[in-house]
Amino acid sequence: MNLLSKIDITTEAVEMEVLDLHGKPLTDEEAQKPKLYIYGADSDVFSKARDKWVEDGMTEDLTLLVPCVEKWVNIKDDNGIDMPFTKENTHKLLKRYPVIKTQINIFIKDRENYLKKS
Repeated sequence: MNLLSKIDITTEAVEMEVLDLHGKPLTDEEAQKPKLYIYGADSDVFSKARDKWVEDGMTEDLTLLVPCVEKWVNIKDDNGIDMPFTKENTHKLLKRYPVIKTQINIFIKDRENYLKKS
């Protein structure tokens, strides 16, 4: 067995369930869970976003986090209608719900979320 396989990280986006303030996955009345697919700190997407963030002298973390969201499912607007995934809508979502922004920030930094399944 290759011991290094225990620390092999994917650079693909990984599913992150949105959690409530008690750390439990959010679910709607149809048991659908809002999920975002997030690139991790070892991905090219994160590296490019971080380089641009540093190069441009940015301080707002949304500039770094928004590019790391690849897509989402079951994200609804205030009227309960599916919100289409766009980078602009991602920015709005993270600005409106800073709890999700914080969850993404923590998720990206935790390499265990990106371990390849053996």
